[in-house]
Amino acid sequence: MGMFSSKQDNTRSGFRSPTFILAAVFVGMLVVLGAVMTISRLTVDSESGPAKQTTDSPTALDGGCTGSALPSNFSAAMVTMATWELVGTVAAPSVVNAGPDQIDQDGFRSCFGNSEAGAIIAAANIVAMGSGRPDLGARLAAEAVAPGLGRDAALRAQEAATGDGDGTSIQVAGYRMASYDPALATVEIAIRVGNGSYAAGAITLRWVDDDWLLVVDPSTGRMGNPNALSNLGGYTLWGEGE
Repeated sequence: MGMFSSKQDNTRSGFRSPTFILAAVFVGMLVVLGAVMTISRLTVDSESGPAKQTTDSPTALDGGCTGSALPSNFSAAMVTMATWELVGTVAAPSVVNAGPDQIDQDGFRSCFGNSEAGAIIAAANIVAMGSGRPDLGARLAAEAVAPGLGRDAALRAQEAATGDGDGTSIQVAGYRMASYDPALATVEIAIRVGNGSYAAGAITLRWVDDDWLLVVDPSTGRMGNPNALSNLGGYTLWGEGE
C-alpha cells in the first residue's frame, strides 16, 4: 500500500509509472492493494529485509481493534524483538504488545499499537500484505486506508485494477522513522529486491479507530514516489534473519 505516484521519469528514477494506484512498495510488478506498479529496474546514478508467536499470539477478534490498550511507550528499538512470518512470499513482523493484535483467517493483519514500534510494524505488515498477497487487495483498500477521499480513490482504483505481479521477490530490509506523534506517523520502509537492489518509500499512517491506517492522495489514492537506493545507509537494518 505504498501507493506511489506516477509522475517520474523512467531513465532518471529507474521506475516505470504505475498502471494503477496503491502500489504499496517498490518493486517488480508490485501488486499492492491489488493495484499494479511496474518497476522496470532499480538503478541509481553512478555518481552519486516465522512462525506465529507461541505466546500471546494474535487471533481473530470481534468488535474492532483495541490498539490503544497496547503499550504506548514502545519505542522504535522494540521492533528488534520481532518474529517473522511469511505472508504469501514476503516475511511480515509481529511484536507482542505492538501488533498485529489481529490476524484473520484469510491472512489480513491489523490492530497495531499506538507507539513508534506499532507504527513501524504496521507499515511493514502493509508492505508484506500488499506485495505478498495481492488477493487481499480489496480488504487493503477498504480497511487499511484512512477514511475519506483517499479511501474512495483507493476503492475506485481497486475496482479498475487488473493484472498480477511478475514474481519479483522482495523482503523488508530496514526502516527509518521519519516523524512520529500518537496521531500521525511517517515510516520509511526499505526493501531488498530479489536481484539484490534496494528501494525505499515513505508510508504515512494516521491513528483512526484504534489502529494505524494509511494516508493516501485524495484524488489518486497514491502515496509519494519510491526511491532506488545504492545501499541501506541511514536505515536501521531490520528483517527476517537480521
